Amino acid sequence: MTLISRRLFLAGVTASVAGLPALAQIRETFLTLTPAGAVAEVTRAQREGEILTVTARFTAFEPDYAGEVIYENLTPSEVIQGVYLKTGDRDFGVWSEGGTLQLPDALHLAPHSGGPNPEIVGEWTAVFIAPTLDVREITLLLPGMLPIGHFIIRDR
Repeated sequence: MTLISRRLFLAGVTASVAGLPALAQIRETFLTLTPAGAVAEVTRAQREGEILTVTARFTAFEPDYAGEVIYENLTPSEVIQGVYLKTGDRDFGVWSEGGTLQLPDALHLAPHSGGPNPEIVGEWTAVFIAPTLDVREITLLLPGMLPIGHFIIRDR
């Protein structure tokens, strides 16, 4: 689990990133790496009424990335403790509809195919309780990883 400055990270992979404009923008933000080294970033955070839908993308830059399991078969209490959004001292949990938590049962990342270019090795979408309208930026927490974000919430 590593959190590194985007500026520092891009200095080492400039040639690899040419095809990924979202990563090529050097700003004072941070990238979160999964335990095995894929880059995790939130690509969508859409608030609609009482819910906030969040999508994260995982990209492997190294051809020898073997894939990994971020989580699987979480109990409801493990979801409550390990999958949530955070801003300041406020937490926002996974939305439950009819007693069913609105997130995938597992998050498995595929191995890199071995080619020279970065590859998307996984995407993940979950639905959360939406924060109040005054909250514009938020952070995603997943089990076994450092926080992903701050990312901007878009209103519908």
